[in-house]
Amino acid sequence: MEDRNRKNAPAAAAGSAAAAEAKKKKKKTGFFILAGVVAVLLGLVVAAGAVITPMLRAYRNSLDEISIITRPDEYTVPDGPDDGLVTVDPSDWTYDPDDSWGDIDYTGTFFDPDATSEPVPVDPGNATETGPATPTTDPVTETAGVPVDTHSPSSAADPVTSRTPSVTTKAPAETTKKPAATTKAPAVTTKPEPTAPQTTGEPHEVASTGIYYVKQKDPNIENILLIGLDTRDASSFSGRSDCMIVMSYNKSTGEVKLVSLLRDILVPISGHGYNRLNAAYAFGGAALCINTINDYFGLDIQKYAAINFSGVINLIDKCGGVDIKLTPEEYAELGTGVVSNGNGTFHLNGAQAKNYMSLRHMDNGDFTRTDRQRNVLTSLYSQLIAKKSVSEILDIVTYGFAYVRTNIPLSYIISVARSVLSYGSGLNIKSDRIPCAGSWNYGYYYGKAIISINRQKNISYLSKLIWNR
Repeated sequence: MEDRNRKNAPAAAAGSAAAAEAKKKKKKTGFFILAGVVAVLLGLVVAAGAVITPMLRAYRNSLDEISIITRPDEYTVPDGPDDGLVTVDPSDWTYDPDDSWGDIDYTGTFFDPDATSEPVPVDPGNATETGPATPTTDPVTETAGVPVDTHSPSSAADPVTSRTPSVTTKAPAETTKKPAATTKAPAVTTKPEPTAPQTTGEPHEVASTGIYYVKQKDPNIENILLIGLDTRDASSFSGRSDCMIVMSYNKSTGEVKLVSLLRDILVPISGHGYNRLNAAYAFGGAALCINTINDYFGLDIQKYAAINFSGVINLIDKCGGVDIKLTPEEYAELGTGVVSNGNGTFHLNGAQAKNYMSLRHMDNGDFTRTDRQRNVLTSLYSQLIAKKSVSEILDIVTYGFAYVRTNIPLSYIISVARSVLSYGSGLNIKSDRIPCAGSWNYGYYYGKAIISINRQKNISYLSKLIWNR
């Protein structure tokens, strides 16, 4: 027995040594694996920091820390003014871009849709921060996720070509006359003093100091106001909100609805009487604009993002331009500088896209112009999803913050972006506009060219459109 043990001892010792060596190698391998994992994680952190840090910095510069406040008074929205309003036939209506009506303290340079010169692109690194700015008919149709224009000039439902507004619905003020058919605009001498509608402090005397809190009507549906301002200065967020689009996102269905609110709609503005809808932003920034829209249209908007026309140009260029189908008339207006992709589609750079979105002296004026604005948004999304990587999209977002003013929390932006991107090209985008067909008239209010609407019809339309109620 002892001899056998003596013979097995060397083998046992060798086995122990081998086991020890294997254990040692295993520990060493484990160390390298752990070190590799740590290195990868550190690399990811550094890479993420290289992306996130500039984004955070750019976001902070765009942040409008506007308050959400409780309404300080009880307020019943009037459906229309008591006097000063005259409605006219479309042939007797001419848009008057006169900026002098009302005591609006404008700053910056205004965008002129008829101007031939283009804003000079601005490097976002040189942009300066300016501080916070103190649903009758089936509502939506679509084909393969692409909006179908139910209001085109050839459509029998088109509000301009298929119906004739009544000549007069309310007696105008004594000093106001129906504009002569030959001039298509009210005579200058018939206008009252410019400040007449503004001096009463009605219909809502309590000026807002923040966005009035409105409970979200559906926890799955968020309505965000997209504002396009009429200034050329890339660092300016003052002026009028000539483009207002309610972006309604249903996170449970992946459905996005883009609804334009026409700028010339006559609405009551807190502390400023009646005016065009686009004047609310000029009077009181995003807060007054949002409160006016929520009150008048029964919406629940609490978040917004604003950009001016210079910003639009630069951001579209950053995206590599946009592909848009143009009618022969649109092509003629834009000129021969646009590049054809064939099949009626053209590639537009930022300045050309801005001009396309600003066309209003053709088709149905501002109705069709808002269609073009939504076309650009829809096409940009499709291109980004099809052609850009996540890192490229993040780079574009970071760049874009230099031209945007918003009160949307960054965490919410990231959450919604992840949700939207998860749908990819399957995101269901629908498009429409307010006022809806059969609910409006062209008119003048104290000589100012406006659109007078049936408020209750449009509230019902929006309710069906957004919440299917």
